Amino acid sequence: YDGIKLQLPLELCTGKCFLALYAEWILALQVQAGGKTNLQIPLFIMTSDDTDTPTKKLLEDNAYFGLQRSQVTFLKQEKVPCLANNDAQFCCVEGDPFTLATKPHGNGDVHALLHQSGWLDKLLENDKRWIVFLQDTNALQWRTILSTLAVSLEGNLDANSVCINRLPGEAIGAMVRLIPAAGQPADAQRTLSIEYNQLEPLNCDVADETGHSPFPGNINILLYALSSYKTNLAKTKGLVPEFVNPKYTDDTKTAFRFPTRLETLMEDYSKLLPPTANIGFTCFDRWYAFSPMKNNIKDAAGRGKLSWSAATAEHDFYYSQARMLGHTDSSPPLNYSGIEVVTGPRLVLSPYLGVTNQQLKDNLKGVKFSLECTLVTDVEGDGSIEIHDLEIVGKSALVLRSAGKLVIKKLKVDNQGWQFQPIPSGTEEKCSPEIQMRGYSLVKKDTKVIEVKKGETLVVEE
Repeated sequence: YDGIKLQLPLELCTGKCFLALYAEWILALQVQAGGKTNLQIPLFIMTSDDTDTPTKKLLEDNAYFGLQRSQVTFLKQEKVPCLANNDAQFCCVEGDPFTLATKPHGNGDVHALLHQSGWLDKLLENDKRWIVFLQDTNALQWRTILSTLAVSLEGNLDANSVCINRLPGEAIGAMVRLIPAAGQPADAQRTLSIEYNQLEPLNCDVADETGHSPFPGNINILLYALSSYKTNLAKTKGLVPEFVNPKYTDDTKTAFRFPTRLETLMEDYSKLLPPTANIGFTCFDRWYAFSPMKNNIKDAAGRGKLSWSAATAEHDFYYSQARMLGHTDSSPPLNYSGIEVVTGPRLVLSPYLGVTNQQLKDNLKGVKFSLECTLVTDVEGDGSIEIHDLEIVGKSALVLRSAGKLVIKKLKVDNQGWQFQPIPSGTEEKCSPEIQMRGYSLVKKDTKVIEVKKGETLVVEE
């Protein structure tokens, strides 16, 4: 796959890409925040030379997925020169002695870009109090935002990191508290995220009685108080600490395997905060908050629960939707091209049905579904779906689309439904990249569709 990650389809039931889902969440949150038609939640997207044009095209080709153009701002990141050796000598593009080789400077650049843009002043003038940083291919992250905001409000936090229970040695950042050594000021302690490999020499990243590391995993969903964020960035003009992470050819650590560069991490904003700042984290179960789509199918194979592949991101998304409705059962795991996925009912629930768990349960009170069924809900604008008594049996598939008011009083669905099928060996090249990266396709044999147009009301009682 050589497109931008925001254009990747999260799941095959709808084919909806990540950016479309994220736009839908923003629109649903706007409705929940008082239902004011003029309320807009600003969205900032950091792009690069490689992603700027295709990101803008994706939005323009899809009418910004319902967002207003005025609420979307692009922050384009520049690249920095590559370093060839331990002496930090610059290197040139191969075959071109007059052009420096460059690489991205890391996601920490987002702070400098926001500081330089002047947008922080505008946000404060418009009574915005919080800013949240999200990741490009983690669909589960949206349901953590309101809870994390509540924790920040209750604790008056300047910085709050969303975390999960981390496994020992897992390759994600670890939340730690650094205690000052003897002779240092007592107020020099810090709560922040460090790279997981920094724990290795300390021999402290070991499992407790639950099987998890004592250090929660930072999944880079960051919530900052906007006022203190602006004040602290002004001190460094938006710059956060840089680091270098070269890959050496051998243990002598004298020659680089390939050129490196200075990098920045957006979570290192916490290192700019004074000792008086309130810093915390909010920890969620993994199934609820974290299943990114990061690795190609070959790199993901054999990594178990930590494959972070297209297949696991899709099936973990279905599982999380079902579990939020109280459905904890699952079928035996399936294996696609060496990637093990959790299986169960395939639920795609629109954010309009509930931005909180309680709202979701209230709107879907009487849903009973089998382990192999499919339920897709699609709500537009002022539309709504309310379910009182719905049973989906066997492998049946039901699609509900509503731009008006749809009430399911009593309905049982029984059809041939949809089914995942592994890609036959030797036919991979005939499939699209979006299918190849999963190792399976979705065959839609039979579907019951109920659709309500804008201004209409439909009550279903069969």
